[in-house]
Amino acid sequence: SDLFPSHDIRFFVLIICFLYILLEQLRNLNKNEIKRFIILNFSFIITTLPWLVATIKNNQSNYSIEGALTRPIDDFITFGSKPWLYITPPLENPFVGFIGEKIVLFFKENFTNSWTQNYFIPEMQSLYFGLSNILILIIGFRLLKKDIKVFEQLKNLGIIGIILSVITLPPYFTVKGITIYLPSFLIWKIFPMFRVLARASIFEYLILLTIVGVCAIS
Repeated sequence: SDLFPSHDIRFFVLIICFLYILLEQLRNLNKNEIKRFIILNFSFIITTLPWLVATIKNNQSNYSIEGALTRPIDDFITFGSKPWLYITPPLENPFVGFIGEKIVLFFKENFTNSWTQNYFIPEMQSLYFGLSNILILIIGFRLLKKDIKVFEQLKNLGIIGIILSVITLPPYFTVKGITIYLPSFLIWKIFPMFRVLARASIFEYLILLTIVGVCAIS
């Protein structure tokens, strides 16, 4: 618990480990490996259940109302990641903070919905990837296609990063009166204690830097 003091961080570590194991197995899966595939994934689920049950019980005692674990869905909207924030410089940055302020203000004034009206500085500014990293990533991935083995391993990391980005979005959005629900809606329903989804950005950034580092030296 000292290594990952935040329940949010533990939750995302669990998701990343499961996704990586699953993707690596699927990459090498054949008819002879199906039994091993089932056993390994079943074992992973069984070994993580004690922590998951303990975490839910612990949070239930802290945030429960009449025995039911609850969190307002607005928390997940406020603390969820938004796509444009990955290219929005931190507002407190002394050099490019003014650019971030203009981007945040643009979305706030032109898109009047719950996604754009909430910018919680301590959490949201950690989402910024850096334009140079994104540029190296795009160029490097195209060049790495020549090295199939390395490309396949990095592709799995990239897929995990994309999945993390999707599940950390707010629970829903509305288009022309139609509500479209996203994966975090299920997290809110089942695991409402993990409300600060933007904290997954540290893992997304780690994945990005890993891929960028390999691309830069290749």
